[in-house]
Amino acid sequence: MANGQLGTVLRHIRRLAVSQSTKDLSDGQLLQRFAVEHDQAAFAALVQRHGRLVWSVCRHALHHEQDAEDAFQATFLVLAQKAKSIRKGEAVASWLHGVAYRVAMKAKRHAARRRTRERRAYPGVHTPGSPGALPETSLLELQAILDDEVSRLPEKYRAPFVLCCLDGKSTAEAAEQLRWKVGTVSGRLSLARKQLQRRLTRRGLALSAALYALGISRTAAASSVPAGLANITVRAALAFLTVKSRENKDLGDVQLKRIE
Repeated sequence: MANGQLGTVLRHIRRLAVSQSTKDLSDGQLLQRFAVEHDQAAFAALVQRHGRLVWSVCRHALHHEQDAEDAFQATFLVLAQKAKSIRKGEAVASWLHGVAYRVAMKAKRHAARRRTRERRAYPGVHTPGSPGALPETSLLELQAILDDEVSRLPEKYRAPFVLCCLDGKSTAEAAEQLRWKVGTVSGRLSLARKQLQRRLTRRGLALSAALYALGISRTAAASSVPAGLANITVRAALAFLTVKSRENKDLGDVQLKRIE
């Protein structure tokens, strides 16, 4: 067998071994493993599990592919930075939803200011949809409104709603992940739906319509995380942590010399 083919086979075997070692771990266990050991496989597993959720939030808020990809990477970079301080590891999906929404909305505000500056600088120039602009704007806006209202829910309601209605888990699966009783999940999910329905009604929408739009989005190819983005995100987060670790070590060495 040629060396190139052998290398490909070995990399595939290693990926299978990593997948096998992390697939049965809970989100909390993966988060703990990454926070304590900087385990790359654990972080990659979290990105794989929740990548579609984060991508959906970023894509709904931002109508440009590159902006959505930047927000996706920024969200998981925050996860890498804050891993040790996340107290409820089993509710990491809900935590990521909140971070993704805040990151995306910040990026949206920056983009709006940039467009305003450009219009002032070139008042007579009209720029049509730029390359990378995402289609189905009205659908994305409807989904963005749902994400906005979900982000406002109390954590005890947001966690089961994100898992069951946005991540597609059953109440039993959500209960196992959150370490709650099934009845608790069902009750809080029902209350979450009622709160969302009231808030969406004030905005002239129905929860059923928003969830239907979300269902359409899930079946579209564009709702999947772009090929390669997850891998790039994992590498970028780990590279950032490596740099920060070196900076902290250098700072510690400098402080030690001052003490000496």
